[in-house]
Amino acid sequence: MFYKALLSLIVLAWTTVNAAPHAARSISSECINVRLTNWWLVANCLTGQDSSTRIESSVYLPNKITNTEGTLEWKINGLFAATCNDCTILDSSKLNCQCRPTAGQRKNTTLDLNEHIRNYNGHLLNDLSGPPTIPKTSPINMPSDLSWALYLGGFSCYAPSNPEICGSSSPQDLTCPSNAAVSSSTGSPSYCFQYRLPVSTPVWYKWNSMKAEAPGMAYEFLLYDNLDCAGKPFRAMEPSEFGMCENLGRSALAVQVRPLWNADS
Repeated sequence: MFYKALLSLIVLAWTTVNAAPHAARSISSECINVRLTNWWLVANCLTGQDSSTRIESSVYLPNKITNTEGTLEWKINGLFAATCNDCTILDSSKLNCQCRPTAGQRKNTTLDLNEHIRNYNGHLLNDLSGPPTIPKTSPINMPSDLSWALYLGGFSCYAPSNPEICGSSSPQDLTCPSNAAVSSSTGSPSYCFQYRLPVSTPVWYKWNSMKAEAPGMAYEFLLYDNLDCAGKPFRAMEPSEFGMCENLGRSALAVQVRPLWNADS
């Protein structure tokens, strides 16, 4: 009876230790090769396994930081990159930029990234929306070419608030065009892209075919049948399908671009 109770205590202790979350560690103390790559903060950080095992991970900073009158501040979807340039990493954990206020000359501004970005088991993650969930480690490396582009075809009209505008619109030619509908040369992730027509009345395109290009082969493109990218995507276009005009089998209203490497986008 004694040994059974002792064994139960040992199992409970082991479970408790392994269930405990890894403490957040500072970038400057646990990461090396900290750099800025096309607005991504990239570093090689200790996993906690031992004193030398590291993984490469990254955080897309424009979705975490804003420019407020020439000063860098934390904000979800802050898009500081639109009004800041000459950005560098100082002291392994500080973002320094020249940022433009509403009026006047650009200002020199620095933000300590340790305030809201930390190392969790080798993963750089932000806590702006609360304690982060540590993802599984990806076997895919961050590519040197971060660009991607989407070519959409087989259009039809979608106007949920005023359906008579579209009439009996049906999908056009499923051929994918030569011009991209949306693209990024710097690896900007897309939370939820919809193809809206440039008119005052809310009208969108649905598309039934798509070609994805990403030379680094390190993204997946998630397709949704709603405008909010809500719920489960009806299709995920993987690297093996890149470069081909694919018939989606149903109409897409939105697409999400998700990096496949260790990325907090």
